Amino acid sequence: KKKGAKKGAKVETKKDAFNKLNDDEKNDLVGLEIELVQAEIEQLKKAGDKDIDDIRTLMEEVDMRIAETKKDTYEFKRDIIIGAENPRTGKILGEKMIRFMEEKFMEEKLRQKDTP
Repeated sequence: KKKGAKKGAKVETKKDAFNKLNDDEKNDLVGLEIELVQAEIEQLKKAGDKDIDDIRTLMEEVDMRIAETKKDTYEFKRDIIIGAENPRTGKILGEKMIRFMEEKFMEEKLRQKDTP
């Protein structure tokens, strides 16, 4: 036995309650539900548009970083791999390598300082 339930008592379901309403009440109820669903759809659209904008911004930042990395790679090859090579021994001059790395480190440090 369930506690609190009387023997033979009928529990009214949502369907029964809806069927007891007159046509105008049903129409009002359905209209409210439509408005709620439309408001939820609009909210989801706005959230989706914001997510798309955020992803586009991130993609632009990634593209900029890729371009910077390509530029740095080119400069490294030009200045260190080719430019700092001792023509007689074929070895890389350590001072040029250290100077190059220090400059890149300082550039990155300044960039991080400028970024909020």
